[in-house]
Amino acid sequence: MNNWLYGMHKDDLLIGINWDSHLIGLELEPLILLESLKQ
Repeated sequence: MNNWLYGMHKDDLLIGINWDSHLIGLELEPLILLESLKQ
């Protein structure tokens, strides 16, 4: 997962988490998500 998240960071992409059926939800920087998963 580390490589995937670092690659998304390098490509300037965000990660959508906890989206609802209308595709509304929080988007995070990949490295922020990685740090929160390590905790």
